[in-house]
Amino acid sequence: MTYLSKETKKELLLGAATKITGCYHELAAELISVARKTESSLLKIRQGAQRRAGASSDVSDHNVSDPDKICMQLFLDIQQQIFQHTVPCGNVLLLQIGKA
Repeated sequence: MTYLSKETKKELLLGAATKITGCYHELAAELISVARKTESSLLKIRQGAQRRAGASSDVSDHNVSDPDKICMQLFLDIQQQIFQHTVPCGNVLLLQIGKA
């Protein structure tokens, strides 16, 4: 026995996916923001320690930063979800993570 029409099921699924995508975006944006602030603070601490020690003040190394790694992992996770489940809002979320 079917209680919901296909159209109603589709609307419910889209509504749920949209809500979940919004929550995921908020959490991902907060994670990236905290990671960037932490990285910035650690860089300032390292620069201060190097100045006190009289070492070169160039502490920038050319490795990929932790926030960049987090962004890449989020990007890959979203792509995988789109591939596996055809997430309706996934493409919008990919664009938002790419801008973060």
